[in-house]
Amino acid sequence: MDNLHNLATKRFKLLNGLLSISDEAKRGQTYESRQKAGRYTIEEASVFAEIHAGANAQSICKRLTVAASAKEINIYRPGENSVFTEPMMSRPWSDELHYKDLNDWFEKNEPLIGRIFPEPNTLNLSSDGEVLSDIDQAPVPNIHKMESRNRLLDAEINRAIENSLDKSITQSIWDALVKMAVNREGCLLGLGEDNEIKYGTNADIKILTKDNLRDRLYRKKKRGKPR
Repeated sequence: MDNLHNLATKRFKLLNGLLSISDEAKRGQTYESRQKAGRYTIEEASVFAEIHAGANAQSICKRLTVAASAKEINIYRPGENSVFTEPMMSRPWSDELHYKDLNDWFEKNEPLIGRIFPEPNTLNLSSDGEVLSDIDQAPVPNIHKMESRNRLLDAEINRAIENSLDKSITQSIWDALVKMAVNREGCLLGLGEDNEIKYGTNADIKILTKDNLRDRLYRKKKRGKPR
């Protein structure tokens, strides 16, 4: 399977055809470092939205390019950590956007899509930059100890899995569960001060963190139950 950079290159091959071979090679070499830093070219972000949220990549690409050119969203030139502020037309094949800025832009301009770009430290990347499932990884140490026999959240987690954009990525399932918590579905009681999920009863409020959820998903798969 192609990584996001290769998919974006194919999706926008007419624009990319204007690039020199050396420029294209340089962009490909920096793809994995962009992923680890939570940065996407405008083209990559557009294709990501198409794959994970059913958006129209070409339309999103045009709108993000206009927004970046108008400085309505921060852009970065490759290899630079300072915001690019020169009054120039943005280059969708190389100008980069940060995942937090992308989430803010989509939440404001495409509320049905919302905050779909994951935190970079939640991505499990293959050697060629593909995003892999993180549910097969061994659980991480928990800050909040979970009761081994507690099944209170099973129904809500199963519903979040079904509603998630990618059933193999914890971040995607977490995002679905957060939306349910905000709506106080089932035993969910909303969000805490650090955006952890509160659940249980008003007399006995428990806490679920993203690490707790990853642990539950891992154990769920090890038990052989369908996700």
